Amino acid sequence: ALVPMLVAFGDRTEIRWDMDFLGDADEVLPEEAVTCLYRVTQESIQNIEKHARASFVGVLLDTSAPDQVVLQICDDGVGIQAIDLLKRESYGVLGMEERVRAIGGALTVKPGAVSGTVVTAVVPLRRG
Repeated sequence: ALVPMLVAFGDRTEIRWDMDFLGDADEVLPEEAVTCLYRVTQESIQNIEKHARASFVGVLLDTSAPDQVVLQICDDGVGIQAIDLLKRESYGVLGMEERVRAIGGALTVKPGAVSGTVVTAVVPLRRG
């Protein structure tokens, strides 16, 4: 479900993107994890489109660990500043944090090493 969203994002914005998988790309994840990661991706690319002035977005979905899935979204834009995370208007980031925390996960949003922003969601998996 993430790839069609990214294709539409790239078509709409002309921002290049790439998605990589670690682990089994065809693995079936629990519905709550899929929904959470979809919404985090959706909010992240909306923020990139609105604020980042990015030319590239990289998405990594890592299902290689047996007990968690990691989603990381990086862009090469202007980067988020700590002060931006404190603004009352930062509902998107707060919403992502609440959504991930609601299923026992953790979310970080921080400036990239060189430029841009890195959003990382770590979601535990409860396998049948």
